[in-house]
Amino acid sequence: MAYKDPEAERIHKHIYYEAHKTAIIAYQHAYNATHKEEKSLSAHDYHEEHAETIRAQKRAYHQANREAILARQQARHLAKKEEDRAYKRAYAATNPDIINVSAARHRARKVNAPINDLTAAQWREIKEHYGHRCVYCGRKMQRLSQDHITPLSKGGSHTASNVVPACQLCNCLKGVKAPRVPVQPLLLTSAPPRKKKAS
Repeated sequence: MAYKDPEAERIHKHIYYEAHKTAIIAYQHAYNATHKEEKSLSAHDYHEEHAETIRAQKRAYHQANREAILARQQARHLAKKEEDRAYKRAYAATNPDIINVSAARHRARKVNAPINDLTAAQWREIKEHYGHRCVYCGRKMQRLSQDHITPLSKGGSHTASNVVPACQLCNCLKGVKAPRVPVQPLLLTSAPPRKKKAS
């Protein structure tokens, strides 16, 4: 049926599509599945042949819709940013050891520690070895800080044999001084040290 009125034709096509939507979608999926490679090559050939025209159309579209495009990009960025923050908060809440070890390793890297290979598994093993107690005051707690027997600022390494668990107060009181009481670090752990990245 030929239509002189484009609007009438559009309405008729819309009604037909809505009435046969399931069959049309099934046919399209089946056709795409059996002609996937052919369609891919056809699209590639078309793009190669009309590359300059396509680029010009994209430039023109961007120039004409610059503000709308920027607004969409900013909205996506903000949504992604909040999503990333929520994921990081959830990860930090369920993996505090990994977060703390990563932050400590970053600090050790900033001061060029000779060895920087302490892992989250080793830190858990060190805390378990000391019964989750501060080596200085003996208090048992879940949140223990990593105290470097030889401070990083004095050339100490961020490694299992130089790290002991301490409460935040004792760690602050010790500072960069020698330990107030004799401390025997855990020299060997079953957990392997962090592997160095290939340069």
